[in-house]
Amino acid sequence: MSRKRPYRLGKRQASVDQTRRRILTAAVAEYEKNGIDETTMLAVARRADVASGTVLYHYPEPETLADAVVNMWIKEADLPDVPEVANDLSLQQRSDLLVNTVFEMYDEDHPAASIYLRNPRHPAMRELQQFWDKKLDDVISSTLGRYLKEADRPVVTVLIGGQFLASLERRGIQESQLGRTISRLITAWLTTSPPNGA
Repeated sequence: MSRKRPYRLGKRQASVDQTRRRILTAAVAEYEKNGIDETTMLAVARRADVASGTVLYHYPEPETLADAVVNMWIKEADLPDVPEVANDLSLQQRSDLLVNTVFEMYDEDHPAASIYLRNPRHPAMRELQQFWDKKLDDVISSTLGRYLKEADRPVVTVLIGGQFLASLERRGIQESQLGRTISRLITAWLTTSPPNGA
């Protein structure tokens, strides 16, 4: 009488998951080095130390691979929670909180930022941008609350954006002063008109 083999599908699935993870990690490294559009599936396979057919089995098209990388980033994003804000905080305190929270979001040393800057128009990057914009919008709404008018939202978004931050650095503003400078600009902009509900 023969013995039944033990069921090991769980181990097989773990192996498949590890292979996918190696492929995604290799893709990120190649995207950082070459950009998304210049990365080949063969280069990803070599870096992941798998056969090119294995990459194509899991991700049949380069776009599928890029989407999987972005989905991995979104799923694993370790961004700060949207802060709860006491109603009695002044506008300046709220601006400070906004800037500190956003700087925490920027502070994460993540390959997504460099890859996005190299490939901002790539379709996979649109999903990442939408995710980031939603998180940023939630933080803006939560921290500024009644002081924020819808017409002011685009200005605030630009003031806390990475491009504006970089332009201030190019103008010689010290890193230690950036947060306070941006916070003051936001407060000055929002005090040019009365708050909502006032």
